[in-house]
Amino acid sequence: MNKKLVILLSCLAVIVVIVICMSIAFTIDEVNVKTTNGLTIDEEVINDIILDSGIVAHSSIFGLEESTAISNIEKMHPELKVISIERKFPNDVYINISKRIPILFVAISDGSFALLDRELKVVEIVSEVEGAYITPITGISVNQIQKGSFVEFEWLKPIISSAEDLSFVNERFSTLITKIERVTYEDLENQTLLTTNTGVVFVIDDNLGTDAFNSFYTYYINEKNVTNQDHGYIYYDPEEKSLKHKDSLI
Repeated sequence: MNKKLVILLSCLAVIVVIVICMSIAFTIDEVNVKTTNGLTIDEEVINDIILDSGIVAHSSIFGLEESTAISNIEKMHPELKVISIERKFPNDVYINISKRIPILFVAISDGSFALLDRELKVVEIVSEVEGAYITPITGISVNQIQKGSFVEFEWLKPIISSAEDLSFVNERFSTLITKIERVTYEDLENQTLLTTNTGVVFVIDDNLGTDAFNSFYTYYINEKNVTNQDHGYIYYDPEEKSLKHKDSLI
C-alpha cells in the first residue's frame, strides 16, 4: 500500500478516535438550576425548569443551544428570567435564574390588569392590583394580551432604560415614579407624563431622545426652585431649548 495513503488513513483513524472520545467525555451529565439571592424555588419547579429547557442528559455539551433553552424556559415560566446558561466542562450545565419583578401595570380591555416587569413582559394577569411599588400606566390600554408576552410600548422603553442608567431599577423606579400617563390628545400628543413621588411631573416628548429621563431628573434635583416643590410640571421649551418648570400645562 502506498506509504502516503497509509499515513493519511492513520491520521483519519486518530481523528475519529479523538472525536469519539470527546463525544463520550463531553456529554451532559447533570443540569443544575442556580437562583439569585433572595429567590427560593422548590424541587418540583427546578425539575420542571430542567425538563422545559429541552436540555437532554447524555447529549453533547457542544451541541447545547443556549438561546433555544432560554426561550423554552421563559415561555413556560414567564415569572422567571434566565440570566444565562453556563457550560461547566466537561459534563455540567448551570441554568442561572432570577425572578421577574412586576413594577408597572396597565389595564386590559376586558377589565383585568397586566403586571409588567422592567422589560415590559407580562408577569401576571390579575383582576385587582395589590401591593406596593407597582406604578399604573394610564391613558392607554391593551387588548387580549397573554401572560409571558411583551407589551410593545416603544415610547416607554427609553424612559425605563434612561432611569436604569441612574440606578432606578425595579422597585427604585416605581418608588420614584408613582404614575405614568400616556397623553394622545390636543397639544400633548405623543407625550408621557411621569408623576414623581413628590408630585412634580416630567412631561417627556417622544422626540427628546433616549436620554430624556436623565436630563429631566438632573434638572429636577438640581434646580432649587423645583427641588422643594410638591406640584408643577417640568417640560422642554423648544424656543429656548431648555427645561422649564411651571405650575400648569395650560
